[in-house]
Amino acid sequence: IKERMLASFMRAPDKDRVQDYRQTLQPDGHWAEVNYEGTATTSWEPAQHLSHLIVLTQAWFSPESPLHHNTELEKQINTALDYWLHKDPRRRWWWDAIGAPGMLSKIMLMRDGHLSDFQMTKGGQNLERAILGTTGQNLVWQAEITARRAVLQRDSDLLQRAFELIASEIHISDGEGIQEDFSFHQHKQVIYNHGYGAGFARDNVRLASLTAGTAFAFSPEKIALLSHYILDGSQW
Repeated sequence: IKERMLASFMRAPDKDRVQDYRQTLQPDGHWAEVNYEGTATTSWEPAQHLSHLIVLTQAWFSPESPLHHNTELEKQINTALDYWLHKDPRRRWWWDAIGAPGMLSKIMLMRDGHLSDFQMTKGGQNLERAILGTTGQNLVWQAEITARRAVLQRDSDLLQRAFELIASEIHISDGEGIQEDFSFHQHKQVIYNHGYGAGFARDNVRLASLTAGTAFAFSPEKIALLSHYILDGSQW
């Protein structure tokens, strides 16, 4: 599961972006162009820090990268990660429970085995903000973050629970999620086949592939229903 989760980061990122982010990273681990006090709802400004850090971490992690396991780059990554964890910017609710933990979980997964005790503890606490009490696409996002946390913590029971919750959301619902006519509702009774519904289709197809052939695989019934949702609902 961990290998499949990391497959999308195996390619080296754009070298010009990597060079730019390395050159503009300040000694204390922040980027001057990032507004860490920003409170925007859609494009939350502090999240730029994590976007930059994902690129640098991928440059360190990717076997194809000329900076693969580069010592100096690793120092910069640790400085930037520690800055974020110490500052701990918050923006309720989507960024706090989904956006930021989702990005951080990818960084931590690429750095698995190289995280300090502080990074593992504080980072793990941040990932726990992805609660498992929501529905629809919000549940899928948060459960996948929980699955990454389970891999980091070597917790097979938590991993099982996360994937079971994701699969359980692939059902005909009279609340949020797939409707009887294969439309998709989110934010109560709002038709949302694009946005949340498109994310639901994309993420569940990817997660069905990620878990295929393992103890966490989606059942044939869930695969069939997901196919009907895409082909008989969202396609038209």
